[in-house]
Amino acid sequence: MLFAAGGVELLAHADSRLGWTPLHNAVDAGHSLLAGKMSEWLGQSGDVEHVRRSVEALQEANMSIFRGMPQMAPVDSREGVVEFFEFSTIRSSKGCRAGCKCYYEVTILRVDECPQIGFANSGFERVRTHIDDGVGD
Repeated sequence: MLFAAGGVELLAHADSRLGWTPLHNAVDAGHSLLAGKMSEWLGQSGDVEHVRRSVEALQEANMSIFRGMPQMAPVDSREGVVEFFEFSTIRSSKGCRAGCKCYYEVTILRVDECPQIGFANSGFERVRTHIDDGVGD
């Protein structure tokens, strides 16, 4: 169906927020077999490893998306800036140990609907798609 709708070239099309292709999304979602096939179709069989490293770097940054798709809330972890396009959960890799005091600062530049800010424990699971259940619920 993909090939009938526009051909393999659609697999090389990058989104405007992160510059991710469908190959990036397949790797991010853990679909390694699909990612391998996409890479073959594109004639870039060695590219999967490069894409995997780029996706992992985004996931392991100081701040990264924890619930939702990366394009829903692009994170600039160097600047500490997130631009939300849809309901998403961002996490910090800087955890708080039990018995310690911790805080975070948020500067709200623009408010759309209902911003929610909260804390989560280790039982809060990563979800790699849209979900309406976040840390503020």
